[in-house]
Amino acid sequence: RAMMDLIARRLGILTLKGDSSDLRVLQKMIDRGIVRKQDVRGLQGLGILFGDLLANKYGLTWVSYEDDIGLSKALRWKKTENYVFPVSLFSKRAHFKEEINMGMVFEGLSADIEAFIAYEKARPVFK
Repeated sequence: RAMMDLIARRLGILTLKGDSSDLRVLQKMIDRGIVRKQDVRGLQGLGILFGDLLANKYGLTWVSYEDDIGLSKALRWKKTENYVFPVSLFSKRAHFKEEINMGMVFEGLSADIEAFIAYEKARPVFK
């Protein structure tokens, strides 16, 4: 909600469409310095909106994922062990001084997601 309020105030956009056209809006948030690269919380907010786009496109579900490091929010495809972690995606890129290009990141993750969906669909099911 805070990120949508910021988008409305700074860009005049009241709603997102929920598809890949929203990537331009998210990129403007970075390019115009509305969300700065040292703003971890803001970058994680963009990660949530980015994750919602992936969830809408591929039918992924938000889940809590726990490992040795702790608890994280993740996207999972069906009831498989295939996860994507969009919340920290951009804050980690910023931390390592990598460029944030929403379109390229979306294309790369889309290819990964499509690959694991194809793999899971082709996998034999044993009863």
